[in-house]
Parts: sequence; structure tokens; C-alpha cells
Amino acid sequence: MSKPPAPDHVEYDEMGVYVEPPSYVLGVSEHRDDYIWRTQPEGVRSRHGDTDLVLYGLRKFLRLAIKGNPTVLLPLYAPESDLVVRRPLGEELRAYRSWFLSAEAVERFLATCRPSTSGCWAAAGREVSRTGPS
Repeated sequence: MSKPPAPDHVEYDEMGVYVEPPSYVLGVSEHRDDYIWRTQPEGVRSRHGDTDLVLYGLRKFLRLAIKGNPTVLLPLYAPESDLVVRRPLGEELRAYRSWFLSAEAVERFLATCRPSTSGCWAAAGREVSRTGPS
């Protein structure tokens, strides 16, 4: 799980991964493949100090990571000091984090950054292309 870098951060976004019980994996019982908990009700914008927590089942986490989902990859690369809880599974995932890097992951990450970085580079008088700022 990762935590915000500074106390003045607007909200706390935390993420975790859990191993599903065998009955879920075998399809014996129904379940969600993620759990979401928020201090604010769904649909209400988070405010300073609020927490948004999402827990992914290991199988869903791996599916998203393999596809290069930037949000899911973030905890694998978060600084050690930003981790709230560390368990052997998390350490193992972080040890193999390079396995999830691909051209598709880079494209997806850049796509999430483009709206904000385009404005930043434009303000600096630079043009943003697929290969980066010029």
C-alpha cells in the first residue's frame, strides 16, 4: 500500500493486494475481485484528509498489471518510505516489478500523463510529441 508524500496532501489514496481464498479461485463462492472503501460516500468528492482505499484480489491485480495499468503499477515503484503495510506477497511483487514493464505499459502511462504534461510544456513554450517534449 502506498501513502501520500506529505501531510498537506489533499487526500489519501491507498491500494492493497490480497490473496483470494481457494473457494473464490475455484468458483465455489461468489465474490468481488476488488473492495473499495472511502471516508466519503460514493459520488461525493474527497476532501483534505479523506481516504480512498482499494484492495485488489491477486488475480485481478496481475491482469491489470500485465496490461500496463498505471494506477496498479504505482505501488510496485513507490518509494519504501511511502509504503504503509509491507507483507511477503508485496515484497515479492515489488521484486519482480520489471516483469510488468512493456511498450504497452509505457504507452498507457504516457496517455494518463499527456493532459497534464501538455499544459505544463505548453506553458514553458515547448511542444509535446509522442517522443516527449521538444
